[in-house]
Amino acid sequence: MRIIRWIVFTLGLTAILYVGAFFVLCKIKYNGNALIYLWSDYYATQGGATQIKSNEWNEYASKYATWDVVVLGASRAERSYDPAIFDQNNLRIFNFGTSAQSIQNTSILVPYLLSGSSSIKEIWIDLYPASFKDDALESTSDLIQNIGFFQAPFELAFESRDFRSLNLLMKRYFNSQDSKSNELSDYKGRGYVSVHKKMPEKLASTLSNFKPYSHSDFSVGSRSLMALEGILETCAKHGVGCKFIISPMSVFGSEIELNRMKEAIAPILSKYGATCLDLSHMDSIQTALHFYDEKHLNAEGVKIFNDHLVKVIQQ
Repeated sequence: MRIIRWIVFTLGLTAILYVGAFFVLCKIKYNGNALIYLWSDYYATQGGATQIKSNEWNEYASKYATWDVVVLGASRAERSYDPAIFDQNNLRIFNFGTSAQSIQNTSILVPYLLSGSSSIKEIWIDLYPASFKDDALESTSDLIQNIGFFQAPFELAFESRDFRSLNLLMKRYFNSQDSKSNELSDYKGRGYVSVHKKMPEKLASTLSNFKPYSHSDFSVGSRSLMALEGILETCAKHGVGCKFIISPMSVFGSEIELNRMKEAIAPILSKYGATCLDLSHMDSIQTALHFYDEKHLNAEGVKIFNDHLVKVIQQ
């Protein structure tokens, strides 16, 4: 009995010290920032596009009964699907792409989106190899801090299987006064972030001598494949269509990683009869003109891509 009391006392004291330490680290500031940011670099700040679009989604829920499409994916999704362009073609979309969003975290978001008050006709998921890595801490950090669905932060933390996610949960509720801005980006509404930049000359100058990658250690994670299947099962359960899209890639993208991803997901897509539109290589998209960095389309590239996507879908 004495041992049990000692264990309970030790665990209780540890919990109190842990919570107290986080409270101090989140509340005391140094050079304008909470001390927590000096502790580690995996803590995302609260605010920014993810928080804005999450709040906007909740606001729209009371105004609009139906969305034709909700787009999910990482920053390439967030910056590649412009609702205004789809409006011109009678497609009402909301862009729920978020920074580094992994397919595992996409699978957590989908049920919350489909169980809300808004009706969704179809889910579009922008696919990119990096989204299929089982280590999704960057995405988890951003979503735990900024997602507006009440239970989602706890589910994100639990499903990550990473003890650091518990730290992220603590930070969310102890350090709610953060704010951040993105100087490169312009939030246009309905989740879309537009970047009106050309590729820097220094980066563009490397294009002429750039050689495609001949090796990559990338592999598709088993948990990511389970998450992909979970997305398709959830959509089927709700009677919602699910379409996968590979948006344009610059010449800096790895063909090896792209092909590994496509090969890994092909059996699952075939099993569920899911469609994948591979638009990774469009003749009308040029790296130097239509990307502002190695991965992301600029506003001009988005216009070309979205117009073409609409034509493909209408066919």
